[in-house]
Amino acid sequence: MLVARLYRGAGIAATGGAGYAAAMSRPTLATIAGLLFMLVFVVTAITLPDLVPRLHWTLEAIYWCVMGIVWVFPIRWLMFWSVYKR
Repeated sequence: MLVARLYRGAGIAATGGAGYAAAMSRPTLATIAGLLFMLVFVVTAITLPDLVPRLHWTLEAIYWCVMGIVWVFPIRWLMFWSVYKR
């Protein structure tokens, strides 16, 4: 069977046995954690500026640029964690 040959080298059972469940746990956990993180991050990033008085537009632009970049680092770590076994 072609599917069995493809998965044989990866150590994953093609029938969905115990090896398959163990191999899928990290990516599944990373997906759930990533979605939860993004939900919390977006809600926090949107509501945080409402808690402080109105700032100059350049400070707001800097804030949004920083918030647009900061989320990448935890998600990047989560992606590497889900793929590589240490």
